[in-house]
Amino acid sequence: MTPLARLLRRAWETLRGSFYEGPEPPARIVRMVFLFARSHPHASRREWAEFACLLGQECYRTGYVRGAESAERWWRAPHPAPEQLADEEVPGWRDAPALDLSDPDEAALEDAV
Repeated sequence: MTPLARLLRRAWETLRGSFYEGPEPPARIVRMVFLFARSHPHASRREWAEFACLLGQECYRTGYVRGAESAERWWRAPHPAPEQLADEEVPGWRDAPALDLSDPDEAALEDAV
């Protein structure tokens, strides 16, 4: 899709009210603002600006980490369990008799392997 077509589509979706701008922010962000307001009732503009910058950095960092995590998940298959790998490499390993390792006999171990 060309940039112009993307712009027109977003404008049309915005006018219709169906443009998706992402999920709603978590309630903890609102709580952080209220907590700052309550703990700094006489905060200056500079203090509010510093708080806003720190809050923005925290939101970006958190969103980046979560976005990176989800990006990692969609293209990487989960690591298979060791038993699954063993099933693929040696299909009958579960039915094989267990080795008695109480008295190791090197010849018996070499025959088993």
